[in-house]
Amino acid sequence: MYEGLKFALLTQHGKERVIGTLFRESLGVEVELALGFDTDLLGTFTGEIARPGGQIDAARKKARKGMEILGSSYGLASEGAFGPDPFGLTPWNVELVILLDGARGLEIVGHAQGPGQHLHDAVSTPQALEAFAKRAGFPEHGLVVRAEGTDEPCLWKGLRDRAALAEAFEQTFAQSKTGTVCVESDLRAHMNPTRMALIGQATQDLTRRMKSLCPRCQSPGFGVIERIAGLACHDCGSPTNEARAERWACVAGDHAEVRNLNTERFADPRWCNACNP
Repeated sequence: MYEGLKFALLTQHGKERVIGTLFRESLGVEVELALGFDTDLLGTFTGEIARPGGQIDAARKKARKGMEILGSSYGLASEGAFGPDPFGLTPWNVELVILLDGARGLEIVGHAQGPGQHLHDAVSTPQALEAFAKRAGFPEHGLVVRAEGTDEPCLWKGLRDRAALAEAFEQTFAQSKTGTVCVESDLRAHMNPTRMALIGQATQDLTRRMKSLCPRCQSPGFGVIERIAGLACHDCGSPTNEARAERWACVAGDHAEVRNLNTERFADPRWCNACNP
């Protein structure tokens, strides 16, 4: 359905290496990089520019801008978000990759989520900085260093070299009014291999959806929009919060259907409110 077409991708953080490869291998589609627009204008992880709207809104804007730059009917974009995991224990990364199909008037979105490499701390000595860098997966994962409470902003991004990290620490420490330096993971995709891997998973989800056709109208993008809880407990048979079915829906029309998961499967009693209140 899409084989042989060219899709525009707007990114300045190396995402074309993952998204382009997967689209070529899975769909026979060539991804062309759209240049000439600073995507940081749509928001930065370090907070200099706030992201207007939500994650999906930013992805749509990027995809539309890429289509405009290249004069393409097909636009791709990726957008990430970070927060606590569902239990509030560890950093969590949610990624989406969007396709805007202007020829059909469709929007198809692939998703992935998982633990994220998103650490931050305030340090006051080179030894504390080194300990943080080790926890944060440096130098494979880049770091950001900033001084807080200063009149002039002092922000270093993309640090993946120990000499540069040491220099950033010295200069920000000299400007700090608190006696500490803030150090954190650089969350941009080309500086965060953990995030880039999740972008790959979201891209795979997108390509699967693009190959999944609606049984009614044959439009691409037919896929899961909801997991329905109620899988029976193995011991007592009570419904649990584990998924028993999925709701699939068309992105072009109103067709939807519920597909049961493996009916021979039962939920572990530890997830049952009756057996384990």
